[in-house]
Amino acid sequence: MCIRDRAIADVAVTQIASADSYILGESLTFTSTVSNLGPDTASGVTLTNALPTGTDFVSAETTQGSCMSLSGTMQSAIGDVAMGANVVVTFTVLPDSESDVQNTVEITANQPDPEADNNSHPVTVEYLESADHTITKTASAEEVFEGDTVTYTLVVSNNGPSEFFNIQTTDELPAGFVPVSASSIMGNCRFEGNTATCNALLFRGQADEITIEAEVHGDGLVTNFATLSADILDPRPEDNSDSADITISPVADLQLSLAATPDPVSSGGLLTYTVGIDNLGPSQATGVELVDTLPGGVVFGTATPSQGSCTEDAGVVTCDLGDMAASGAATVIIEVTTGEEGVNLTNMASVSSATADNVPDNDSSALDSYV
Repeated sequence: MCIRDRAIADVAVTQIASADSYILGESLTFTSTVSNLGPDTASGVTLTNALPTGTDFVSAETTQGSCMSLSGTMQSAIGDVAMGANVVVTFTVLPDSESDVQNTVEITANQPDPEADNNSHPVTVEYLESADHTITKTASAEEVFEGDTVTYTLVVSNNGPSEFFNIQTTDELPAGFVPVSASSIMGNCRFEGNTATCNALLFRGQADEITIEAEVHGDGLVTNFATLSADILDPRPEDNSDSADITISPVADLQLSLAATPDPVSSGGLLTYTVGIDNLGPSQATGVELVDTLPGGVVFGTATPSQGSCTEDAGVVTCDLGDMAASGAATVIIEVTTGEEGVNLTNMASVSSATADNVPDNDSSALDSYV
């Protein structure tokens, strides 16, 4: 029969990291499990964990004993650990360099250890390059007319921490919009169909300004989206897209022309006014109305429109012409009988509609006829 004259204890340690990889700004927690595989109780058990290179100490906790940090090394004085017992120690650090974090824990006890190979355990956490890239988007106007040109301004930023990377910005114009131009201060842009794609290499802290111009078509509220992507991890992808709203209002440029025959006209003769209305677009004009103020001294005869209807009251002819499509035209023929000789007759006509007119200068005309 053999009797051991000295106690022995196989103490072992394993550790796991809170993540397999990390980005700057994220803390890492290493959890170590200290075990006594026996056959005797281990006394004076101590776990040692040197602070990994490129990290700052945050905290340490143990389920038995106490922890303290000495000159960059964390020590957990665990004390006695019975055979089959486990103690858990957690160690949290904050990385501050762009490199992998290697952490090694070691366990010792007062008793001889028959298995030294399980007295330490290294773990490596991979560093992932990352950068918070953001985009903001604005429009040159909130309200525009159909056919106007709107300018979208996109500001793309690299907020780090990685030093530089290529970033791609994509802006798909709304249906019906006509691309005009796209440019980038820091890179280059191109259009494929209605989609503008811009690429730029941005260093940490840099921003690129992208300008996209387009001719707008449509009606009502229109939203234009822009998104960005990069060949690097973004910890905050929620700011990788932005949009700008504009409200498009229809606009119709109505043009009025006025002619009279014959000129000059004889006293008591028939004078015919021809009023032409053209819708130069780009939108349909709704509720088109012509108002023609006849010269004094004439007698109204008839007013015949090519569409709609006309009435006369006290020398003023009013015609409700209804709607006119873009590029559409209407004509109103007004006949009057002239009065005494030697009089200059001035006829004034104007046209309007419920649709906005961005060129009001051609909405009215005055014409002189001599009797």
